[in-house]
Amino acid sequence: MKLFYKTFWLEKESKKPEEYEDALATPVDREEIELKDKLAFGIADGASVGVESKRWAEALVECFKETKEIGDEFWKKAYEKWEDWKESYIKERIEENNPLKWYEEEGLREGPFSTFLGILFDINNDIPKVKAIAVGDSCLFLVRDNELKKAFPISSSYDFSDFPSLVSLDSIIYGNLKVEKYEDDLHEGDEFYLLTDALAHWFLKEHESGNPPWIELSKISSIDEFIDFVKKLREARKVKNDDVTFIHIVTSKNN
Repeated sequence: MKLFYKTFWLEKESKKPEEYEDALATPVDREEIELKDKLAFGIADGASVGVESKRWAEALVECFKETKEIGDEFWKKAYEKWEDWKESYIKERIEENNPLKWYEEEGLREGPFSTFLGILFDINNDIPKVKAIAVGDSCLFLVRDNELKKAFPISSSYDFSDFPSLVSLDSIIYGNLKVEKYEDDLHEGDEFYLLTDALAHWFLKEHESGNPPWIELSKISSIDEFIDFVKKLREARKVKNDDVTFIHIVTSKNN
């Protein structure tokens, strides 16, 4: 079985690309890959309420790509990756004769916050499986035979809020992460839409109105098309002005 995928992202309107606070990770740079072992994809939405949440979002998706785990080992590795970065950052600031100010120290102690969605493709005993893990409102939508088979972890547009569950350092340390998990067999032709909250909310509202949103999304093949698509949604006030991230994955048999 092969996976074909494309990735797209866009910062908030009036912001610069370097101010984008979402994150995404894919197994390899090329957009076609054969499923032989495990392949991991991740998206995350760094929360502006935390300090260095963009780096935390990046750490989460990169660590998931590396560990290919959906259990405690992944969260442990993510925490360690953050602590290593923090140690290096503090040392670098001291060497530059620009040590952290008191409020920066306090911010780093409180730590960053981010939503997270990871999807893992795995062949176990020659049976292809898909497994997913999520904290918060970054979403996965599985379309099979042109029908929405699964919306995860949120299945209704009314369930979105301004206060989603978030991954924090404390939630990992004290083991109180609000983790959702999903597993299913993988079928030829399955399509997966990974979306951070603004587009995920739009996706469900469209579906609830009887419009299959995956038809529009599946037609996007370039970053220019994606930018134009998001701008039109923003102008029509169909999505809030937020960073947006989209990974589209399609399965196919090997030729």
